[in-house]
Amino acid sequence: ASPPRARPARTRLPPPAEPLRRRPRDPWGAMGRAAWALVGLLGLDLHGLVRGLSVRPVRLARAPLGYQRGLAPRRCDASGVDGLAERERSGQQPEPEMAELHTVLEAAEDGSSAAAGTVAAAAAGTVAAAAPQEKSLASALRVAWDFTRPHTIVGSALSIPALFLYAVPSGLGAAALSPVFLVGLVAALVPSLFINLYVTGLNQVTDVDIDKVNKPFLPIPAGRLTMRDAERLVGAGLVLGLGLPPLLSVATGMALHSGALYGVLTGSVILGTVYSAEPFRLKRFPLLAAVCILSVRGALINTCFFGHARYLLANTGVPGAAAASVGNAWGMLSPSCVAVTAFYAVFGVVIALMKDVPDILGDEKNQIRSFSVRKGAKFMLALSSNLVVALFGVVAAGVGAQGVQALAAQGDVLCGLRKLGVAGLALGSAVDLYRQRQRVEANEPKQCYKYYMRLWKYFYASYLALPFVG
Repeated sequence: ASPPRARPARTRLPPPAEPLRRRPRDPWGAMGRAAWALVGLLGLDLHGLVRGLSVRPVRLARAPLGYQRGLAPRRCDASGVDGLAERERSGQQPEPEMAELHTVLEAAEDGSSAAAGTVAAAAAGTVAAAAPQEKSLASALRVAWDFTRPHTIVGSALSIPALFLYAVPSGLGAAALSPVFLVGLVAALVPSLFINLYVTGLNQVTDVDIDKVNKPFLPIPAGRLTMRDAERLVGAGLVLGLGLPPLLSVATGMALHSGALYGVLTGSVILGTVYSAEPFRLKRFPLLAAVCILSVRGALINTCFFGHARYLLANTGVPGAAAASVGNAWGMLSPSCVAVTAFYAVFGVVIALMKDVPDILGDEKNQIRSFSVRKGAKFMLALSSNLVVALFGVVAAGVGAQGVQALAAQGDVLCGLRKLGVAGLALGSAVDLYRQRQRVEANEPKQCYKYYMRLWKYFYASYLALPFVG
């Protein structure tokens, strides 16, 4: 028997270089062009509009596939790698970056010193400047939307119209449909959303290190928004928020801004600034941080927008509207306004206590001595949960008693049934929040954050039910 033939040693080839993926898009590199688009649209300048929408191209980080010696690459762009052969045939001089890339590719095909990884690296450095590809403006708008912290934007967008409707006295529904009241609502809502952008944006700009631990999905720590562009958005929100009310009043010829409106706008700016920015940075002190949130969400928003709505009602010209809006500082000291302010003040405390529970890891790392860091996540979760359940329980009892009284004494069936319905919703909210709390583990930040966002949903829902209480 012949001896077994020895197997020739296999030469292991180096693994093929993994093609580099596309670099993440940076939509905010085209902020100036977006501004040009807006200018072109407002001025009906089609050339300016097209130039504005010509967003800076996506930069590719890989060499073109299928590039081989002797084969003319497919034609994509006269300035890109795929147009290099066409330039050589026509006798044109290629751009220096593209000539360098062509040399590296030729060396790689000859088996010389350039390896596949080197080719990919060279392509990343040269094709980045010469491989145009359009990208949509929708991605930029998506980043802007995420930067605004949508749950706060939605809360403001719901609360202001609800407070305006709540401020309309019974029997004056026609005043709520007057042009002054409706235009005044829009003129108050839009600047408030810009101020909301300023406050939440400033908090993200000053909390980048903390958000890298607690909220890495936000635009700045995720790398979707540069710090410079974030600061521009914050500055634009401040300027537009404070500058729009008088401009809208002049443009429409209506008295759309009042002391109450400027009180809530400037107050939110001041408290939002001292909450986040140095040298104040009151968020480092749990009690002062809670006072800031309580003052804005509880007192300023509810009393000032209620008073501004009464101010607009007095200027509608509807019979009886002016008389109903005079006194008690446009109704800001009336029992109905005080009751709403008290409810949202307590709800603001709940949000202030609960917001730090999911952020306990980042706060500890950055030496932010919040209540959750001092007392523990379990204690603060239980405290905020019990407080909000008790709050909805009190509302269910109080509004339910008013509904029964309306049915029994006054004989107003519609008002009584409406208030009983609101009381039933409040009781169901208390039960649901209590049951959801039992499923949350205090040492699981994701579960705590989910419960925190659930509180915001009930915050919205309470504003939707507010016009049915008055």
